[in-house]
Amino acid sequence: EFEEASYFFKNCITDNPQDYSALYNLLYCFDHLNKTEEAIQILNEVLEIDPYSEVAWHQLGLVLLKKKQPKEALSAFDFAIISDDTFTGAYIEKGKLLEGLGRINEAIENYEIALNTNDPSAFVFQSIGRCHEALGNHELAVKFYLKAIHLEPSNENSWISLIDFFITQDQFKKAKGYFKRALEVNSESVELWKKGAQIYSALDQDTKALNAYQKLSDLGFFELPSLLHHIDLYLKSKQWEKALDLTNEAFKSFPESQDLMFRLGGCNLELGKISEARYFLNPDQISEKKRIELMTLFPSLGQI
Repeated sequence: EFEEASYFFKNCITDNPQDYSALYNLLYCFDHLNKTEEAIQILNEVLEIDPYSEVAWHQLGLVLLKKKQPKEALSAFDFAIISDDTFTGAYIEKGKLLEGLGRINEAIENYEIALNTNDPSAFVFQSIGRCHEALGNHELAVKFYLKAIHLEPSNENSWISLIDFFITQDQFKKAKGYFKRALEVNSESVELWKKGAQIYSALDQDTKALNAYQKLSDLGFFELPSLLHHIDLYLKSKQWEKALDLTNEAFKSFPESQDLMFRLGGCNLELGKISEARYFLNPDQISEKKRIELMTLFPSLGQI
């Protein structure tokens, strides 16, 4: 009951503007109620009483970001830092904002200050790595991704950043090595198995790619692009029955997908079920470009 809760939290702040626990809870309520202007108003009231409240400036910056006012948000984070030059959270948020604005070197500066104002965190190491990657400083990017992993081996995002880096560099064998090491930490991660399927496919290790897609299915991941890749791997190895079974299953969830309809038709065609194939492969719905594409999957398509 956010409306009623906000009434009481607001009274707490009226009694004691430095009751930051009440302030955080009030802002939480306002966020759920989509009361952005009210949040700005209460923060300004706190700042009128205490202009050097680093917490209020920091929270004001976050609210202004949600309002899509990055310039004003940046000023708020600056005032938070002026109020307390050891406020790690303000440096991190300022760094994230500057990174989003393409001011990468300034973002790195703020992330590095954050490292010196508090205990190092995997998030900050990863963020610095991402900035160096954007600048083309590849060795530094890898160095900071590895620092993040060393500090927090269970941090999935750090592993994925490192794996993604090697994928973008077409260094799939290195990506594979880190993928396998990441699985030792979290073998049930959907995001990691998605990377694994991508890596194995790129390396033409189709059996392992199929296993990765099956693992994704076992984990409940059921999205169309992934399903199409899974189906196409079966088609590549001419496992028509398995491809048809998976396509039928996928079609129940995505009945509007033309790609699935074409694959249903193609599988039936390769299995000699001509009438079923014609039902799904309506020539009027297939462009010449799509027909050429489908013929790489279904050699018998030229028969109809």
